Amino acid sequence: MRRIEAAIRRLERLITRIESRLNKIELADEEIDTAEIRINLDTAKDKLAEASAALTQAKTSLEDILASDNPKEAFAEIKKLIRGIKEQLIEIHRLLVRLIGEIKGLRVGQGGESE
Repeated sequence: MRRIEAAIRRLERLITRIESRLNKIELADEEIDTAEIRINLDTAKDKLAEASAALTQAKTSLEDILASDNPKEAFAEIKKLIRGIKEQLIEIHRLLVRLIGEIKGLRVGQGGESE
């Protein structure tokens, strides 16, 4: 649980940094179209919120396991939920890496035009 929480915090920090970078790029040159990047960034935010909610659900389910008559089955459900959260985080990370590449492409194109 701690590892997943740490991963969520890192991804939140990364999203914040990407938003900050986009704001700076838009302020520097209003001609640059960042609409698609913003849409993908919002998608990443939504998926991260879903993963965070699923983690909260897993934490509450963990308490139910301890009180359950059949903890083995309950633990299997939590394990499946955790695996799903991990896959979501990997997908979010891939999306953010792609966005960073797109932002770098914007900046390279910007530098090439001004020369």
